[in-house]
Amino acid sequence: MERLKLAEVRSLLGFVRELYAVRDLNGYVNYVLSGLPGVVASELTAHGNLNPAKAIFKIIGKPSNAVTPQFHRAFETYAHEHPFTQTYMGGGDGRVRQLSDLLTRRQFHRLALYNEFFRAIDIDSEMVVWLPAPRPREITFAVHRSRTDFSERDRLLLDILRPHLIQAYRNAEAVTLLGRAGEASGQGLLLLTPTARVEHVNDRALALAREYFGAAIRLGRLLPEGLARYLKHQEQLLAASDDAPRALEPLIVERHKKQLSVRLLFGPAHRLLLLEEHLASPQPSSLESLGLTRREAEVLTWVARGKTNDVIATILGLSYRTVEKHVENILRKLGVETRTAAAARALTVAGVPS
Repeated sequence: MERLKLAEVRSLLGFVRELYAVRDLNGYVNYVLSGLPGVVASELTAHGNLNPAKAIFKIIGKPSNAVTPQFHRAFETYAHEHPFTQTYMGGGDGRVRQLSDLLTRRQFHRLALYNEFFRAIDIDSEMVVWLPAPRPREITFAVHRSRTDFSERDRLLLDILRPHLIQAYRNAEAVTLLGRAGEASGQGLLLLTPTARVEHVNDRALALAREYFGAAIRLGRLLPEGLARYLKHQEQLLAASDDAPRALEPLIVERHKKQLSVRLLFGPAHRLLLLEEHLASPQPSSLESLGLTRREAEVLTWVARGKTNDVIATILGLSYRTVEKHVENILRKLGVETRTAAAARALTVAGVPS
């Protein structure tokens, strides 16, 4: 297995630390497109928000003048020839892929897609990382080179980055939604100073802190112990300098068939904690009593959490078709016709009000 050099680890850490800065989706995409070539050398870096089934290809590239409207139209015309479109809808198993995984350079050069688009912008190699998205939508970041192919070390770097790209995307999406919905979003919001003191808190955060941590939150004061421990642990993960960083995970606290999810958005001057309450989810072991196999019970657990088949496939390391078949078996065994009805049965068995 490839191992990273210390300089590569430091470059990766620098990119990741800034990746978690508080920003909306536009700011997030711009940062990734600008910063990613510093981690994996690329002559063109692109973000795709795609729906191939409807021939929708929203692509942002840097440098911004590399893909002109004319070239963009050429890509749309021949996108059906792209090996990833044909083989890895939604990213398949989630692993980073490059064109040479699927076809030789000579085969690639025979495609109209190459001759009308890639050759026109002087690109011969492409490597793509997929972020989870509801099918048939695709969210991607891609790096491109004009002459040399990407190495296994480049692939390793993007594989390490992927969970960070996913979590930071979710954070940026939350910030974007909060900006649109304001205080009516139903989420608790805690803005912290660089010394981890409370600078702003909304009413929802005050209520959730009392319920789940048994403590009041006051402006200018430190966080309750449980939140303070979570914040300190996440900052320690980002402060590491001798190992590849791990993705920032949410804090989950359960109380009386409900659970609180706390997520950290890490900025250069502030920290933002988002608190959101959900009904607690059933556990797979409790669902086997419905006559399901262990794997079917795992799939139903995620169905009850509102996840789509492609997301469940990524979580469990299965193919989309395998998850689809499991769902069909679950509906048949439970004697129901919809995912919603199956989720309601799961919640009932777990003792969670649906």
